[in-house]
Amino acid sequence: MQNTFFSIIVPVYNTEPYLQECVDSVLIQTYTRYELILINDGSTDNSPSICDSYALKNPKVKVVHKKNGGASSARNAGIDAAQGDYVIFLDSDDYWDDVNALAELNEICIQENIDVIVWHNKDLENSTSEISPIHNLPILDNIIKKSQLEVLKALCESGAYGASSAMKAVKTDIIKRNNIYFEEGIITSEDHEWCALVAIYANSFAFYDKAFYIRRIRAESATNTFSEKRITDFIEQALKVCDIAHNVQDTHLRDALLTYAKAFYWSAIVIANDYGYLKQYYPEIIKYQYIFERFNNDKSWEKRNKIIKLFGLRFLMRLLKIKMCLEKTIMKNETIYQGCRKVYNSLKCCK
Repeated sequence: MQNTFFSIIVPVYNTEPYLQECVDSVLIQTYTRYELILINDGSTDNSPSICDSYALKNPKVKVVHKKNGGASSARNAGIDAAQGDYVIFLDSDDYWDDVNALAELNEICIQENIDVIVWHNKDLENSTSEISPIHNLPILDNIIKKSQLEVLKALCESGAYGASSAMKAVKTDIIKRNNIYFEEGIITSEDHEWCALVAIYANSFAFYDKAFYIRRIRAESATNTFSEKRITDFIEQALKVCDIAHNVQDTHLRDALLTYAKAFYWSAIVIANDYGYLKQYYPEIIKYQYIFERFNNDKSWEKRNKIIKLFGLRFLMRLLKIKMCLEKTIMKNETIYQGCRKVYNSLKCCK
């Protein structure tokens, strides 16, 4: 197989302070068979001019200017423009910290002809410039000499196959042939369903064990901004992932996707409960209650499942709400907090 041609898609919206670092981290790659597609999603700052200046200086850079439609719309425009063998997404306030990342991804592509390659990231706290340590995952030993569905399940179980389009290289043909586009009109969690659909249509998976992707954590970013729509979007996207897994016929693929879906399912329950949407989404949530039963090897899930069987899901939610209220009260009251710490420490000493 000849060397891989990558399409790197960067949705851009008002990220002027970070855009240059993002773009430069791609342009300094030692591997040069790629196109860099900058999708200006109706930015109102100087981002469009920055994009155009790169395109004038470097033939690898393509710029698409469009009316603001959100991250999903921008990524979809990038997919339509992509000419490469593989698509890789990169958010415009993030960057890569390894100049050899594309070269090493290419080696995986040409040696194994893999449909999807996944990797991890490190988090950069924007307010302090601190980068989180890499959490090593015992994945590689677990996926050697296993079938591709077993590989996918191992990746899901370890958390390596996460709900981020930016930590994956996916064959462009798989995306376009199966019409795997992002749902537009939602403001968060748009990756959840997309990644689940990619898992269904891909036939082979690999893990690249270097966390070269630096994800910037910004207080003002869409991911960290709460609103009613953001909450309902998250719940609905999480339940869509459950529905996709629920309807897969192949039992091995279904198991892998349910493993991927379980964290979203629990998050949907907790968020619906915390923000007062449990009644609205209860019929959908209860439909997938069996997901708890499939993960009884996980102690925390086993306890939850026992409570639900004995008293029902609503009772578990009430317990969680009481626990959350107690934690908030304790944290607000310094005297109570210090008292609890003394009791906890004394109990530890008695063990």
